[in-house]
Amino acid sequence: MRPQTREYEQPERSRPAPSDRLAEYERLNREYKLWERDQSPLALEKRMDLKTRIERFTHEETHPNCVWLEIDMPTPAQGGAYSINDTKYVGVVRVPTCIASELLSMISKNAEVERERMREGGRIVNLGDITARVRRVG
Repeated sequence: MRPQTREYEQPERSRPAPSDRLAEYERLNREYKLWERDQSPLALEKRMDLKTRIERFTHEETHPNCVWLEIDMPTPAQGGAYSINDTKYVGVVRVPTCIASELLSMISKNAEVERERMREGGRIVNLGDITARVRRVG
């Protein structure tokens, strides 16, 4: 016998398991890539639909168990700020490891370019260790 739901209680809605959501996210991404090279109006419409559905996923669904890090962001040698998809990262920032790895790669490449520039000028400069800029949060 099924327990009766009271009027003021909302029945539980079934949600897909996290692994099912991740599998769906991966499937949508694969499908998007299949339509990527096709420039027909149908393909454009299909890509827009897929992109909208992909964007509805949360970070926790797409990167389960992602560790958050705190990074002390340096100023790039050219000035300005490091950015990913129009998001600027300045000062001390808290980001998940998937974003942190991209930021640290950008910092490392920028430091290498700056070292080369300094060598050309006949100077040897130690720009510091990149790992000193990162710490785990929580």
